[in-house]
Amino acid sequence: MHKYWLIVVMVLLSGISKYGYAKDMGSELKDNSADSGFSITEKTNDSTIARFRGDGKVGIGTADPNATLDVWGNIGINGISIINNSGQWVGDTTGLVGPEGSQGPPGPQGPHRVFG
Repeated sequence: MHKYWLIVVMVLLSGISKYGYAKDMGSELKDNSADSGFSITEKTNDSTIARFRGDGKVGIGTADPNATLDVWGNIGINGISIINNSGQWVGDTTGLVGPEGSQGPPGPQGPHRVFG
């Protein structure tokens, strides 16, 4: 199924040609070899913006994704950096806190010792 959406994306961006451009962007649909897939590149410096490999791996900022989703660069939400390019959490953690739950049962009683 993912091969069909690759074709749809390719058609929309490149006008059913092997290479298509939109001002400073280019796209390429490789053949059906092991390196098949679809790339979106920045024309002026030939850097990869996104890569959709034939095996389903997607890379953002990389031409060679090593995971299902491989992002090279900071990850942000609503323009705010959340994870930096080293994989470290840099965002505000207050949004990760949910409502406090009920108190759990008491733990086992410890030993009784008298010191003095």
